[in-house]
Amino acid sequence: MENRLAMANRSGSAFFADFPLSRIADRYSNLPIHRCCYYALTSTPDELANLLETSSDDEKNKKDVVGMTPFHIVATSPKLRLDLFQALL
Repeated sequence: MENRLAMANRSGSAFFADFPLSRIADRYSNLPIHRCCYYALTSTPDELANLLETSSDDEKNKKDVVGMTPFHIVATSPKLRLDLFQALL
């Protein structure tokens, strides 16, 4: 029987095969813009705009542990929020 890593390599998801769940659970702990985008259903454009105004360009373009930027997070939200997208622009 194949082990998990071999199966993951075959399926193209090797990155997640032995990825610690703790890194996923706190992936936004130091990324307030990402966290605001993740909670898109309750975040407001003003909240996001305030975070963007007080953040450096580096912080605005950071990727989380799985390589997602704030744009990725908003784009993959179950309910697309165009107002948050506009705030990110």
